Amino acid sequence: MIDENKGEKMKLSETKRAITELNIQIKNLLKESGFAEYNEFTPDEYSTNYKFVEDMDGFIDRVVDLSPDEWQLIHEYERILEKLDMISDSISYLNKPVTHEGKLYFTSRERYTVSDRELSCGVRVEYQRYDDEHDFVYWVTDRVEYSDSMGGYYFFRSKHPLQEGQLVRIRW
Repeated sequence: MIDENKGEKMKLSETKRAITELNIQIKNLLKESGFAEYNEFTPDEYSTNYKFVEDMDGFIDRVVDLSPDEWQLIHEYERILEKLDMISDSISYLNKPVTHEGKLYFTSRERYTVSDRELSCGVRVEYQRYDDEHDFVYWVTDRVEYSDSMGGYYFFRSKHPLQEGQLVRIRW
């Protein structure tokens, strides 16, 4: 049931534009923080706030000298940056055009292909799923993986096997 008393919501096109603009800010933050290059957060304080400590073997080590509060922020910010990196990757993926769409075929090389594009482990692929409760079909983004215990190639998130003739698409 639709609640007519609620304010107007964003349209899909407006949401896409806003998310794309947000992704620019996320990418800038990842770059400026160093996370994009090193896949970890090492703020400037690492090189400016340090002390020398003698270890048990008598060697002098240079160690980062931060307060417990600063260490907490570094660890928490790194976790946030990791999540933002995954979000940015998803936004970038969704902004790519669909380049291949068709039915899956199993080749003599024992790989699945779609529109002559061979799928290997880790490749993102979209497949259609039917929502029987609401009676509609939609695309689901997943990735291809392989496991003998799973019976061969399967969709990682849903744990469903790939099936010859299944309709899929790829954004490349």
